[in-house]
Amino acid sequence: MADNHLTCAVIGCGRISSQHIEGFLRAENTSIAALCDGNVERARSLATTYNLQGTKIYSDYRVLFSEIHPNIVSVAVPDGEHPAVVARAVDAGAHVLCEKPLALSSAEAGSMVRKIGQRELQNGVRMPYRFSAAYRFIHRWIREGNLGTPFHIRAHLSVGRLSDPSVPIEWRMRKETGGFGALADLGSHMIDLSYYLLPEWTGEVTRASGVSKIFHPERLDPSSGTMARVTAPDAVACTVSFASGCLFNLEVSRVSPGDHFLQIDGSEGSARCDGTSVWTYKREHSDHQRPQAQFDQVAQDALRSYEEPGLFEEFVRCCRVPVIRFSPDFAEGRRVVDTAALIYANLAKEVGD
Repeated sequence: MADNHLTCAVIGCGRISSQHIEGFLRAENTSIAALCDGNVERARSLATTYNLQGTKIYSDYRVLFSEIHPNIVSVAVPDGEHPAVVARAVDAGAHVLCEKPLALSSAEAGSMVRKIGQRELQNGVRMPYRFSAAYRFIHRWIREGNLGTPFHIRAHLSVGRLSDPSVPIEWRMRKETGGFGALADLGSHMIDLSYYLLPEWTGEVTRASGVSKIFHPERLDPSSGTMARVTAPDAVACTVSFASGCLFNLEVSRVSPGDHFLQIDGSEGSARCDGTSVWTYKREHSDHQRPQAQFDQVAQDALRSYEEPGLFEEFVRCCRVPVIRFSPDFAEGRRVVDTAALIYANLAKEVGD
């Protein structure tokens, strides 16, 4: 193999792991050396699906690190297990890409930042929206001065899978393993986007308030055959104020139909995104009170130049060129965790009947 060939180990073979495998397979001169999951058959099934020749299968990441030495470790285990897996990967000298959120608490996230800071290793958190052509375009559009002074960020992200009360309980529905629930699972993306798009205006949170809701308080636990309590929120609606004067309204839900919306309003204009398409608005200076505003859609051809590189390709590039640092790194991931923790601490928490 060429000298710059990089091997990857994907630890955790649940629903999201396919994106990790596909991402690294797209990267040039990179291979999947190992898959690891407590459910070995799940790992084997993925190896078969992606025709991974020579990929080793493990049920325990500690055994993996004792036998092989991957250049890159991609961490896709449940959120509460991130710190332990990352620590072992760092000790093994691997570059680490971790699923969001980085950890379940600010203390754990801080420990992970300090741990990897002791080594010259690339580290990153998988925040895929940053790498979409739509948000890269908006990032440039703001940098060019089209927004003016930022006033307001409005964000909504939802998926509908948990609207069905017959869906069994899983790790993401328990606070001890799923942390802040929808706020961590979905809110992390939108919090990170606000920091990515408006870094100079989101430096300090001065106030946070809102409400969280558990709509289905009990779900079937397949392991025991009995009903178990859901302790991580299904939905959160909140408002965050920044010291700059910018306001952030965030709504996330795991019981609403899938939807993505982010709009940033400023003194000179606005930008709106649904994850793939972009609309912009030039501020109209008028004394009328009509609610309508004319947004112009950005042509898809104008977005194409922002499509590459993808998240995984960029992480691999940074691993090959150490002077380039991947973003978002663990420090940025910790900031998202810190913000989510602050929001969660100030929510009124409600449980359905």
